[in-house]
Amino acid sequence: MNQWRLRSLDAAIVSGLATLLALALLWAPGFAQYPPPVASVAGSVGTANPPTGSSTTLTCAVVDPAGNPVANEPCSFTIITQSGTDASLGDKTVTKLTNAQGIATASLATGSAPGPIVVSMSARGVSSQVTVNVQSAGAMLPATLAEIETAAQAATGPAQALASRPWGQIAILASLALAVGGLAVTRLRCGGLRARWSLG
Repeated sequence: MNQWRLRSLDAAIVSGLATLLALALLWAPGFAQYPPPVASVAGSVGTANPPTGSSTTLTCAVVDPAGNPVANEPCSFTIITQSGTDASLGDKTVTKLTNAQGIATASLATGSAPGPIVVSMSARGVSSQVTVNVQSAGAMLPATLAEIETAAQAATGPAQALASRPWGQIAILASLALAVGGLAVTRLRCGGLRARWSLG
């Protein structure tokens, strides 16, 4: 009877161990995937050509192998190279947590020297780099020149539209005629005054 009980107890122990082993094998992949793996880190910059003495926002986007955002993931921002010495992230390296969309941001102070600043962004060994091309504060950027040209075209547009219409041309010619007539009258008056002075 005792041997039967011992055998039953041994069978229960073996069955329990087998069950625990099966559960461990089922849970292992879940544990292996937490936290979720990082497949890629994409870096971007708010203003690619900021002036000296300003700041711009750097963005680090982290996704898993399925393309889903990875939340609460530490993303490190580090300045790799810069033209000057005073560009700053607030520290040599700053670490920010990604939000629910898998995005972390940091602010880059451009410093006083124009030229490229290369910043690395990394999360769990996966990294990306962005380049910020800092411009001199007095430099005119292509976008600014384009805006000026657009404003000039907008300013000359009404005059061109006026000149393209028949009544507009008549108005312009009338204005010119009045200007010429006014000049002629002024010269005649000046001539009359000179004649009086000479007679006097």
